[in-house]
Amino acid sequence: MKEAVSAGSFDSYKPDEQLLIDRLVHALTFAKSVVQHLLIEGHSAPEDAPWYVRPEKIIAETAFLIAFTKANKFYSAVRYALNDLAEALIPLARSKSMLLNISLKPGLALDYAHAHICLHYAGYPDEKFDKIVIAALQSMASDAVERTPYRMLEREWLRSIWKDDYEGNLKLWIPLSCLKHPVDLFSDNTDGAYAITHAVMYASFGRGEIPDVDVDELFQIIETLLIRYMDEQNYDIAGELLMAWPLLQRAMDPIAAFALDCLFKIEAKVGFLPSPGLDTSMLDPDDQIARRTYIYNINYHTALVMGLLCNCLLTNTDRKDVIIKNAEYPNELKNILIKEFHFKAHLHWVELFMLLDKSYQEQLVPWLYQVCLIRRIKEKKYGSVKKILELSGNEFDKLVVNQQAYELLQRLAGIADIKG
Repeated sequence: MKEAVSAGSFDSYKPDEQLLIDRLVHALTFAKSVVQHLLIEGHSAPEDAPWYVRPEKIIAETAFLIAFTKANKFYSAVRYALNDLAEALIPLARSKSMLLNISLKPGLALDYAHAHICLHYAGYPDEKFDKIVIAALQSMASDAVERTPYRMLEREWLRSIWKDDYEGNLKLWIPLSCLKHPVDLFSDNTDGAYAITHAVMYASFGRGEIPDVDVDELFQIIETLLIRYMDEQNYDIAGELLMAWPLLQRAMDPIAAFALDCLFKIEAKVGFLPSPGLDTSMLDPDDQIARRTYIYNINYHTALVMGLLCNCLLTNTDRKDVIIKNAEYPNELKNILIKEFHFKAHLHWVELFMLLDKSYQEQLVPWLYQVCLIRRIKEKKYGSVKKILELSGNEFDKLVVNQQAYELLQRLAGIADIKG
């Protein structure tokens, strides 16, 4: 199996086609095992367990992978794995309990019909189920649930893949969403990151672009979040963020190329892309059922994300070269960054960074810079933040992450003037 990007090079950032096919088939097969073990055989985790996942969530997100895989059904191995997964999922996605929930809760009809609609789009229709969903959506209570803008984008996306003649209201919701309003890059929760990744998926699906959005600024935010979550080893979010490049048909720079290569190398080394919540002490070698139950609950979503990413990369067949920027960075700044990461080799990305030639490490100075800035803010070392910003020079001044860091320091300085 060919590796993604060889150490010391950013050439041909896109992994080999056969590698993408193999990993997509693996994701589809893994998803079927999850469905079989947790939902069909009923080996569910206790509902009070931190890693418990609701069956409806697994069904909907598995169907989401099926919808994305439609574009790659012409690969025979993908088609066979997809059909096997769909066959296992259909009875669950279109069960009487789903129909009952759709009928009783018209405000959540699209939520409960999510898997059905994805299956319909992928080539597995059911007209009888359609009629019940349509009846629920015609109810006066069908819009009774208030949602965030990116969740409204999801509803628009579902309707658009379900009905070919649906015109949609993307232009209404995009200006209200995180696609037009930068998220807090230093927030302790992951809501902003997930809002962006989902909004990009829904707004760009099948279009390759998002209307009336400053794409350059959007990718600044996506790239900073990518760097942050690679440093936190949260590959769930990192994988979703990386989908933005093929979805919006944007050429990768060294930061995106390096992150992508890291994910494939980590998956090859570990055997799967580890979830941020994975606790290896829970992997009981003497109880295979309990072991699988834990693995499938804690790691199913990361496996699905890898499948989604492979789909996006396969669909976007344009093998653009990585964009290399010729930039010089202050030596004092580089010395701070080198010191920061010299003793951090236990992190996956740092291990792989150390294998790169110096010329390619130089291309990743913006990565190192943003990691260092974000870490200092998380550690509340604001004096260090100020020093890093002063050393950053013109090269980083226009970055959204720099602007948010400056604003943070200004707000804190205002507090210092208040007595009491």
